[in-house]
Amino acid sequence: MKTAFVGKISLIFLATFFSLFLFKCKNASDKPLNPNGDSELALLMRMMNDSTAAIKELVAQGKLPDKFPEAFLKIHTAKPTDQTVKTEEFEAFAASYVEGLKQLYHSSPSELETNYNSLVQRCINCHQSVCPGPIKAIKKLKIEN
Repeated sequence: MKTAFVGKISLIFLATFFSLFLFKCKNASDKPLNPNGDSELALLMRMMNDSTAAIKELVAQGKLPDKFPEAFLKIHTAKPTDQTVKTEEFEAFAASYVEGLKQLYHSSPSELETNYNSLVQRCINCHQSVCPGPIKAIKKLKIEN
């Protein structure tokens, strides 16, 4: 009888511990990456990064996704964490990014890798002037020859 009671207590303890562990893990992933909160522009940039990483794999195979990522055109209107970011310089870099994206999606197979790397470099150029934090991650998106 005593063994059964200890077994039930152990089972309850393990279930409680496991539930708290899952709750803790879920909450940790819900935290924004930016301590000031996630702005519309920050979320868009993360989506652009994830998409570019996926495109990298396709370009390496000589392919591109079928559909142009229209959502990325919101780079001009997305609200940043810090409103002072939206300068004429930022707008010029954003326009350059959009132009590079269009160029990539109209690439011939022989131009894919060059145009892809050019797009990634456009991101690096902007981030060198506006927000240098992600440059290390962006550089990893390049396809090395």
